[in-house]
Formats: sequence, C-alpha cells, structure tokens
Amino acid sequence: PRTEVSRLRVGGGQIRGVATNQGSIDAPVVVVAVGPWSRPLLRQAGCDVPIEPEYHQVAILKNAAGMKGGGCACIDSGSATYFRSDGTDKFLVGDFYGERGVDPDNFPQRASDESLETLIERASRRVPALENAEVLRGVTGIYDMTPDSRPLLGEAPGIKGLHLCAGFSGMGFKISPAVGLVMSELLLDGQAKTVDISSFQPGRFAEGKPIKAQYEYQDD
Repeated sequence: PRTEVSRLRVGGGQIRGVATNQGSIDAPVVVVAVGPWSRPLLRQAGCDVPIEPEYHQVAILKNAAGMKGGGCACIDSGSATYFRSDGTDKFLVGDFYGERGVDPDNFPQRASDESLETLIERASRRVPALENAEVLRGVTGIYDMTPDSRPLLGEAPGIKGLHLCAGFSGMGFKISPAVGLVMSELLLDGQAKTVDISSFQPGRFAEGKPIKAQYEYQDD
C-alpha cells in the first residue's frame, strides 16, 4: 500500500522526520522530490519556495504525406513549441508555455480541441507538413515550474537536513539520471563532485540569484 507523507517534522532548525498515514518516521535527512506537490508540503515546515504547477497539453499526430519517423527532438522558443517523432508513423507536438494556477490533483484530463489546433498552427511555422497531419489524440499533464525554469537542488534554507529535488520545469525526465547521481553525492559526501550544482541551490531566488541563460533566443 502507498504511504502518504502528510507533514515534515522539524525542530530546532533541523529536520526530524516525516509524519505519514502509516505513522511517523524519524530521519535526520529528508529529500522532498514530489514535483508540484512540493511547495504545500514545504510550507507546513515554514519553508516557501517558488514552485508553481503548470498545465500542459500535447498533440499526437499521424504523419502527413512525406513525413518520416526518426530525427531529433526540437525545442523552438520562437513558436513556443517542442516536437519530435513518436515511433515511425506519429509526431508529437507540445506547448512550451502552459497555464498556471491549476490544481495538480484536479486538472483537465482531456486536451482542448481548440488548444491543440492553435498548438499545431504554431508548430507549422517550423514544420509546414504538420498543417496536413491528422490529430490522433491529445494528452495533458502538470509541470512543476520555477521562475527561471531550473530545478531546486540542495538543502532548504533554514532547515538543516531537509533537501529539495524539485521544480524541474518539464526537464526532469531528461536530466534525472544525472540529478540522481549528484544528489546522492551531496547527501553521502557533503557535496556534489561530478558537477557543481551550487547555482541550483533552493535559496537563490530570495538571494536575487536566478539562473540566467548566456544567450537569449531571438524570434525571426
């Protein structure tokens, strides 16, 4: 059966464990890695971080005449879309920007036909063949967004032993193997050794140190 964490137990500026629906668990180190549910849990412990749920929709299309499977995945900030082949006969188009202010426990499970049509129109700026592609279905989901669209990795401000691994802003599936490695190094050895993750520390927004891209994307 699933064990649900209801509260983080904190005392004297130190994490003490978690309260669950199966009872309390003592722990001197706790990692919060529950995506869009992270912020409400952290708030109960007196730690507020800017993670916002964001609703996204994805169109799955049947390849139009002349379209082939394979190729790389592309992110196009100009049209605010990302797209890639899905197998040999389908094409996936996602929305780069979503809708804030949604409940991660209660969001539309069916993609809007109007939204999918607009999404495909934008992606057609880069892949004109999409104008003639058949829409097979749409899927929806939730991102856990931060203001700079980068994750929060490391110890929570003011609570020793409480670590964050959340706010992946739609990138988690790609970087999770590396994040798992550096977080294990941080917890076991005191610091990440494979790569420096100090710029991802959870207190960066309160300190006025968001991560900024070296180059900004310019639309045509």
